[in-house]
Amino acid sequence: MPEYLSRDFVLTQEQVAYAVLADAPEQGLLPVMPRYRRQGSQWIKLERDTLKAWWETSPSGRIRHCPRRDCQLPFVRLDEIVTHYRPRSRWQELRSQQRKVDCPERLYRAFQQVARVFDQHGVMDAQLGITGSLLIGAAGTASDLDLVVYCHETFEKARRDW
Repeated sequence: MPEYLSRDFVLTQEQVAYAVLADAPEQGLLPVMPRYRRQGSQWIKLERDTLKAWWETSPSGRIRHCPRRDCQLPFVRLDEIVTHYRPRSRWQELRSQQRKVDCPERLYRAFQQVARVFDQHGVMDAQLGITGSLLIGAAGTASDLDLVVYCHETFEKARRDW
């Protein structure tokens, strides 16, 4: 079974990209939050209003009680996942290659600047990732650079040094 981490994204058969909320599935279910929906070749970000509509019309059984957090959360079944997006892999991909088609030039330059600062201060790549729209290839002109730091000490160092 693949390892799932918070801030990973998963794409389901229904063409919804979900942000993973917890590091481990619970009884074959992965706690998630819907973030994007694919319509043809376009990604639609699920903002507050569209997210509310999605929540009200979500597939039967999608929202369940999460005993660990004692709240209602969306879940996806592991067998529904068609693509697993990993922030660490995306960070490494951007580090090792030139800008890809799905990474706008402005975001790639921002990424390079952040990576240079982290390099100068000894922040290790293994603890860093790219999440959000850039992770799933949905970044557009209004997108920002969403980073994830997996180690608390690394996070504090990155925040202090930035």
